[in-house]
Parts: sequence; C-alpha cells; structure tokens
Amino acid sequence: MSGTGPGARRGVTLLMLAVVAVLTGCSSPAAGTSWQRPDDACTLLSDARVAELLGVPGFYSCYPPDPKAGRPVWGATWGSYTAYASVQEFPTPTLDELMANPALISTPLEGIGDRALLVQVRGASSTSVRLDLDGRSYLVDVVLDRRNRKGIPPGAESAKAEELARLLFPAPER
Repeated sequence: MSGTGPGARRGVTLLMLAVVAVLTGCSSPAAGTSWQRPDDACTLLSDARVAELLGVPGFYSCYPPDPKAGRPVWGATWGSYTAYASVQEFPTPTLDELMANPALISTPLEGIGDRALLVQVRGASSTSVRLDLDGRSYLVDVVLDRRNRKGIPPGAESAKAEELARLLFPAPER
C-alpha cells in the first residue's frame, strides 16, 4: 500500500480539517459529547473567530474578568474599539426570577444549554442571553457598535448573542 491511495488522502483531509478547526477557533464540542468548560474562557474562541462571528472587522483582544472587581467570575470579553462579545458565569438572578420580573421581556430559546432565555429590559434595545448548563448560569452579551448605538438594526445584537450562545453552550443531547 502506497501513501497516495484513497485511505491516505482521507487521512490527510481529516488532518487538514482538524488543523483548520484549531486555527479558526472552533472549539465547541462535537455532537454527542458533553460540554467541558475550560479554565480559561479566552480559549473558547480566537480573536479572529470573534470578528467573523460578529461581522465587525477589527483587532479583538480577549480579557478575563478582573478578580479584584468583587467576586471571582469565570468568563471572557473579546473587545475591539468598535464592538465586543462577552461570556461569563452569572449566577443571579436565576432564570425563573428573570421570567417573573415584569420589567423584563424574557423569551425562551431552544438548543442552548439546559435552558436559555433571550432577556431584554422593557423599553430598551439591548438584549442578552442567559442560560443554565451543567448546574451553572451564564450570560452572553454582544455589542456591535459602541459609538453609534442608534445605527444598529433592531434585533442584530440579540441574533449575534444567540448565535454565540449556540456555538459555545450547545444543548446537551438527551
């Protein structure tokens, strides 16, 4: 058997796909596997992958939460001068408390974590995704333009936050 047959080409193709996945920051689990939270949330996505997901070009840097800010928090914020995406563990309020709060519009989302909501303050345009997964609660937040908040199409940030949450926190297979 030579190194140029169909089996060898298939192996090279699989290796190339694995390399592309690593280089593009694709780190969500494969179907049928359980989600494993990394110690460093900045390893979830490359800066280039964040720019691609948000659709906002720029140089993004990832920053973990500052432990001096009050409580130890797991998470990351990928930011540029224009936009940012943020994920963090955020235990309170609970999803049930959010659903019961009359000042909020909470819409259930399917396919994210064990349970997820798109949350918006009544009368405000910004939204976030709140979710539970493996006994922990998380917040996913996206801002597409820090400077011109009025220029963002309605629903654009919530769609990107939902897309990011689906990528990073897929629903476990039941």
